[in-house]
Amino acid sequence: MVAKGKEMKIKELKEKSSVILLFIFLVSGTCFANAGIPMFFIQFPFALFAAVPVIAIEALVLKKMMEATWREVILDSTKANFFSTIIGYPLSWGIAFGIELLTTGGSCGPGFGNFKDSLVTIIVEAAWLCPNEPFPKYAVPGALLVLLTIAWILSVFIEYWVVSFKRENKKKYWKPVITMNIASYLVLLILAVFFMVG
Repeated sequence: MVAKGKEMKIKELKEKSSVILLFIFLVSGTCFANAGIPMFFIQFPFALFAAVPVIAIEALVLKKMMEATWREVILDSTKANFFSTIIGYPLSWGIAFGIELLTTGGSCGPGFGNFKDSLVTIIVEAAWLCPNEPFPKYAVPGALLVLLTIAWILSVFIEYWVVSFKRENKKKYWKPVITMNIASYLVLLILAVFFMVG
């Protein structure tokens, strides 16, 4: 009886999650209105899409670098990525949006007229790309790379806190956490480049 109730709750949760993800993907696919592109709706689904391979990669790194069982490293990696996704990605977007407001005052950057202007525009508008004309294909993937850089820094600190929580000699966990984040963000970088080329 308990198992059947649990199955119903899981099914209900999956249905609700599917509706939410469908909404996010529909919104992110139709953001080319005059309001620009809020990159959170691209960044967050990208993070969710990559969650399983990232957890696996980080568990492998932890297993090689820590004296722990597979169960422990998978649990550590899953918890660390849960918190870095739920806290880190919205916070990274918020930081990028703060930078955008401070540097542009909420208006558009210099645009995409030349390489320097394009680079500045992508960096300062990473959170919310303005609908500058012409709008190059590399703007969204470029902004995603900026947001991934901020997310990587936050992930290291958040995941260090999760992995070292309630453990002795906390300093010894810096190296495994930094290494696992380098490995997983290299995969995210490859996926972002694939997204850029595709």
